[in-house]
Amino acid sequence: DTGTRSAFAQPGGVGLKVLQTLLRSTSTSCSLLAAVLLGAMVAAGDFQDSHRQEALKLVKGTLDRPEAAKDPQFAKVLMGGSSSLVRLAAMLEDVDLAPLVLGLLCTSKPAANKLEQISGNLASLISNKGAAHSEPTRALAAELLLHIQGSAPEVGNDITHAPVKPKAGQLSDLLERCEGIAAHEESMEAALRTQLEEGINRGLKALEPHGVHVREARQMATGRLKELPPVDFQHFEAAFARFRGAREALGNHVRSCESLHENIERQLRDLQTARPKVEPHVYKEKLLAAESLYAEVKVQREQFAAADAEAKEKTKKAEASTSKMKTLNEELRRYDQELHDLRTQRRDKESKAATLRSKANVPGLEDRKRQIQSDIDRNLEEAHELQVVGRRVQQGEDGYLTEGQSREQKISEISAKLNELKRHHQSLLQKQKEFNIDPIALGNEASQLETEASRLDETIGQLEFKQREAERARLDASSDASRESEDARIARDHSSHLASRLASAERDAKAQLASLQPMIQEQHAGWQRLMQQQRSLDEDQRTLGNKLLETTLSATTEVQAREQVAAILQDLVKSLLNCASALQACGEEPAVDSGAAATDGFDDFLQEVPAGGARAEVDIFGGEEPEVFKGTGTAAKEDFPAAEPFEGTDFDGV
Repeated sequence: DTGTRSAFAQPGGVGLKVLQTLLRSTSTSCSLLAAVLLGAMVAAGDFQDSHRQEALKLVKGTLDRPEAAKDPQFAKVLMGGSSSLVRLAAMLEDVDLAPLVLGLLCTSKPAANKLEQISGNLASLISNKGAAHSEPTRALAAELLLHIQGSAPEVGNDITHAPVKPKAGQLSDLLERCEGIAAHEESMEAALRTQLEEGINRGLKALEPHGVHVREARQMATGRLKELPPVDFQHFEAAFARFRGAREALGNHVRSCESLHENIERQLRDLQTARPKVEPHVYKEKLLAAESLYAEVKVQREQFAAADAEAKEKTKKAEASTSKMKTLNEELRRYDQELHDLRTQRRDKESKAATLRSKANVPGLEDRKRQIQSDIDRNLEEAHELQVVGRRVQQGEDGYLTEGQSREQKISEISAKLNELKRHHQSLLQKQKEFNIDPIALGNEASQLETEASRLDETIGQLEFKQREAERARLDASSDASRESEDARIARDHSSHLASRLASAERDAKAQLASLQPMIQEQHAGWQRLMQQQRSLDEDQRTLGNKLLETTLSATTEVQAREQVAAILQDLVKSLLNCASALQACGEEPAVDSGAAATDGFDDFLQEVPAGGARAEVDIFGGEEPEVFKGTGTAAKEDFPAAEPFEGTDFDGV
């Protein structure tokens, strides 16, 4: 974090002294983590100019020996934080820090699922986007990317082994990866080949001094391992047995070193010409074929998209024309309905006007009125008389009933006559109402109705004109709708044809990629096997170094045993002087080809190898404190305090 880095980057501050102490720590994992922190400060630009170069020198001096990074706990600490990968990816952008960080990750080999987030950065570094980086850096990135991809199931060595087919969703993702896959695989193969050749050359170069030392050991053993005369004394036998055991151990160690050296050299020579089992030209042809198929799929996708858009546009136009034709049909039906209603109204008005005029021109209208009025009066008088008769019959007066007629029958008869008179009276009132008219008013009303009928006739003419115009527009719209519907149908057929072709091309591309996927896995698995074999040879190199160290110990033991036997022989009687002379002769080295004095140079070489495999104490600061760790003030430097500098400072982030 910025706050933590600022505390460490302050010139002459406590943070730099803490970082200096961590870098000088005897714990290699602690010094490696301190170097990573210092590298992050360099990548973030916390140091400038000469301070940056000094900090880079410190980082390189520590990260050039990343063997301690193989500890799983170290990898867990390195990759544990949520933002650790982001900061490591930022360090990969720095040309000076990228090879150091990649070497550290290749040695620690964190879990592949942890490194998946920076796979894009690694692929970009391998491709032309990482042209600023060196070939060894790109080779380390390719090795790390292979480690990430190695989480997928490997293809077996048996050629009859059935490859696992990718799922449908994976095929779609792989199909999208086809673009540029040939260039990507070629870049990765070149980077891996560079890494393998560099490892082989490094192994051969490291093997040369071991070969010299093995030959020196052989020459030394040739001079020392001579037959000795037997000695029968018990004390001498015990010392001599120890000496013989030391000789045998030394011989076994020398032979083991020779055998391991020859085995490493033979395997390195074999690795120089080793390649994955996949045929390069066949692999390249299939990659290019998959890329070509994907390019064809892209072209057909574009054609289908254009045809589908055209079909949709023409379908939309056809639907608009059909909608317009339906609108015109509705308008025609509305005109027909309006014309029918207007004609009905005109006919009704003309009929009503004729009726009014016929009423206004009826002859003898006044005489008919008087006649109807007299009929009404006479009808009322008859009704009045019948009512009087009915009341008298109800009262039981005589003279109104005929013989054999009852009063109820007479009342019923009178009621029937009254009802008849009532109906006749209603009809007379209706006739009176009909003839109760004003001829002049009727004539005026008839004229008004005729005028309205004339206006309706004009409106009908205008509507008929509009109807004819709408009919012509409907015919034109019908023609356009038919033409555009046919165009839309042709466009849809063309789009369907392109869709079927696209589906067929996608199936072919997926099938091609599905058949290519096992070959890609086999290619990657082959490179991984070769890299693993090269790594195992590096382990054998370290084993050879350990065996040479064991040879050193055996030689030391042999010298001690030989000196002890010689001391015992010094105290023996003169009869054993011949045996002592033989033993003394065993300590002499064979003559060197260069003519130099015969000295035990192999013993001197063995003394240079660190005993017990302990880590040599190296002052990575070069003795003098670098400028980056010096303060800006003039005060004298103080020893690093035990507890006081940490008071009031929060170093939990560190």
